[in-house]
Amino acid sequence: RQQAAAAEKQDRGPTLPQPMRIVLDESVIPQKYARVLVRALYVDSIDFDLVDDRSVEFGDRVRDGMELYQIGRFLDLDILAQNCEDAIVHRLNHNNIVEVLEWSGQPYGSAWVHRQ
Repeated sequence: RQQAAAAEKQDRGPTLPQPMRIVLDESVIPQKYARVLVRALYVDSIDFDLVDDRSVEFGDRVRDGMELYQIGRFLDLDILAQNCEDAIVHRLNHNNIVEVLEWSGQPYGSAWVHRQ
């Protein structure tokens, strides 16, 4: 009987892998970035105005950029990570330079931003 089952399996060819469902919850990716990520997937750009946070200041956009950079690296979305690096460097000022340098010097930070 086992031989018959093995022969039948060979006749059908290799089986396709079963679809896998991946769920990312807020402990992995904060919901406030959901709209930014969806847009980045479709148009390869980031729009900080889509961050779902009403009380945000200019300096917080740099923090958003750093978080989104790490999310981009985690999801292997190179264009998102690169756009975040550009946005972070563009928003550098005397108020956030220390925080950005500390972050970019970490293993999870951006070496490119650190060199800028």
